[in-house]
Amino acid sequence: PDFITYFKNNQVSTINLWFPNNNSSNQTIEITATSGIAYDLTTNKVLFSKNPKEKLPMASLTKIMTAIIALENKKTNNLYLVSKGDLVGEAVMGLSANEILPINDLLYGLILLSGNDAAETLASNFLPRSAGQGGRTAFVKAMNDKVKSLGLSDTNFTNPSGLEGDGLQYTTAYDLLVIT
Repeated sequence: PDFITYFKNNQVSTINLWFPNNNSSNQTIEITATSGIAYDLTTNKVLFSKNPKEKLPMASLTKIMTAIIALENKKTNNLYLVSKGDLVGEAVMGLSANEILPINDLLYGLILLSGNDAAETLASNFLPRSAGQGGRTAFVKAMNDKVKSLGLSDTNFTNPSGLEGDGLQYTTAYDLLVIT
């Protein structure tokens, strides 16, 4: 733009632009993480992987699937009641028992703040599309059914927040790539 030229703006004397280094090297990439994967969606190629099928705890990345299930099963009245049992963990969006919120507010708290309370509220208000009982247990089942429907066999959910109480919640870098 002309405002960054000396002729239009006498405060500009030198422009230092950053450009990426295009020099390629044959150095091996080393990361300290136990597992990882980098994938180029444009070329459909794996750029880097390290133990992509190793089952590991996923912590708050669980909330990606929580958001998917919540969005695929929105309540018709869009009103989600916070119960006292939903107020768990350290990462919270600051909900209070008996508060009523729309799904968008809960999704913001879930993803932006990593709110465990938002995750639990979405799960406890779950009403499956098919006939059957809802609630947290049905929500976690829907999470596991979703990964199976995606053809993934190395992921297991036991809660909607990622808190590792039982140690039986895990995924792989490969499965997370497909989920996201």
